[in-house]
Amino acid sequence: MGQNNIMGGMSKTHATTMYNNDRARGIMVQPPMGHTQAFDNAPLMGPRPPQGRFNSLHHPHRQASPEPAERPSEFRHEYDMDENGALFFLGSSGRRKMWQNPHGISQVVAFASSIGMGKPEDIVGRAVVNCRTHNEPFSYIGVDLGVGRALVPNVYTIRNRNCSSHVMMNWAFEASNDKVNWVPLDSRQHMTGVREQDAYFEKDQKKLKEKGAASSYSIDTGIYKEIGYDGFRFFRLIQTGKNSSDSDNLALSGFELYGQVTRGRWA
Repeated sequence: MGQNNIMGGMSKTHATTMYNNDRARGIMVQPPMGHTQAFDNAPLMGPRPPQGRFNSLHHPHRQASPEPAERPSEFRHEYDMDENGALFFLGSSGRRKMWQNPHGISQVVAFASSIGMGKPEDIVGRAVVNCRTHNEPFSYIGVDLGVGRALVPNVYTIRNRNCSSHVMMNWAFEASNDKVNWVPLDSRQHMTGVREQDAYFEKDQKKLKEKGAASSYSIDTGIYKEIGYDGFRFFRLIQTGKNSSDSDNLALSGFELYGQVTRGRWA
């Protein structure tokens, strides 16, 4: 006996229930003649198939892959060494995975004028370690965000190593798109060599000398009205005077960037 004849012998309510149960199990059936409107308006009954990227009825062994990370528009600073910065984002694949050193997974390239202790990746790491350059004037450390990426920074964070000596006191924060021509975005001076003036910076000096201490600094974004808002790929901190131990070693153990993303794929 045909399907229409079977349905024709049932009540409208009974037919609707059978049809909806078949739909819930993924069985394709046609509504019985004369019941089209009733079936179109009837709610789906019974268990639903998984609503993930793949229907388990058609791909029983295929797992849904993680959604791609959204391209960030801005990295906003909340506190020193938080998890909102550009380098943390790249080290965690857009906050989808456990953080790894972004230099170690080739998301960025950390660089320095020289390495006297530690490794280049320590510059963008999260652990407090002993990282410093050789004793050379105008030593610097920096990071290359990668081909195609650009950032207009408004805050940067630095962190001291696990030692209270040879602490950077005076520096300039600079940016570039070719690693040759550098634009100064910010500068700080906490030690002048003049006793009366240095007394004014005593509190800041003490903070910078704390083992593993992190400090964040805002950039006067008015500078971008002059140099433009295209953003930069390379960033560096260059020591512009003697450190707290009267030498030229630049010692740091952590660096982070915040600001507006202007171009590129991120993670």
